[in-house]
Amino acid sequence: RSATSPRSLSLCELKDIAITHPIQQGFYSDTTKVTSFEELPVTGKDELLRLLTDSPLDTYKSCYISPSGATGGSSVYFPVTIEENHLYREMFARHLVRAGILSPDEVYLNLFFHDHCYRSLEIFDEFSQLAGATAVNVGTESSNSEMLAILKKFRCTSIFSSSRRLTDFALYLRKQGEQITLNSVIFAAEALQASKMKLLREVFKTNKICGIYGSSESGVWAYQREEHSGTNQYTCHEDMVHLEIQEDPTCDPGIGNILITSKVRVTKMPTIRFQMGDKGRIVSKDNGEITFDLLGRVGKHFLFSDSLVSLQS
Repeated sequence: RSATSPRSLSLCELKDIAITHPIQQGFYSDTTKVTSFEELPVTGKDELLRLLTDSPLDTYKSCYISPSGATGGSSVYFPVTIEENHLYREMFARHLVRAGILSPDEVYLNLFFHDHCYRSLEIFDEFSQLAGATAVNVGTESSNSEMLAILKKFRCTSIFSSSRRLTDFALYLRKQGEQITLNSVIFAAEALQASKMKLLREVFKTNKICGIYGSSESGVWAYQREEHSGTNQYTCHEDMVHLEIQEDPTCDPGIGNILITSKVRVTKMPTIRFQMGDKGRIVSKDNGEITFDLLGRVGKHFLFSDSLVSLQS
């Protein structure tokens, strides 16, 4: 399979898609008054849950499904066309290779989760394939001793993992006195505190520890360059997404809620001005590349064991 990058949709085109889409149409009370993209309302997980609950029966036909926990505790099963899903991943994988995050020379130990419709392991397996690299898909449920044995057997040079599982594995290796040297560590699911970053650098003897950022609703769309390892700075590309910051008057100027609009995943359920649930600040824009600070969760939510927990109810 080989896909080419589509023409980047304009904000006007994305606005027209939003107000005419059969599922989202009901979200806009009077579409005749929507004259610009910025006038479209902000959407969140609860709104998407309501829209998908009332969606047509064929919504989940011929699609890729990924689940996400809604702020009220219910799950949103988010549909994307198979073609757009593959294209989106190919575009992101190309950006990761160009940025030096992924390399065809690496053998990745994949410790991500894959159960109950969650597909992190499969997503990163495809990224490695698209980069021309090898992934050894172990999964998060394997024991630390099994992970170590497979890492040695296949001579893995890098790791994909959630921050939580990665930290647990590193603590095990340190306790066992294992000497492991990796070229890179790629993490996702939650941020790494400074103490955990220090642990990973000591155990795996690498400074290339890079985060990946996204969601089920928006797809994976941002990454940390090696020079931003250990910071809050991430990079995304305007050929894939439109990034906005909805400023929060209680925060310093420029800081607010991260809103994301997908320019590729638009057919089944357009992600338009979607609240990621995190605060951020745009640092720079240059030649279609955006650097932004990821500054933590919005509201009363936190991650525990790779699951989003709400304190609202």
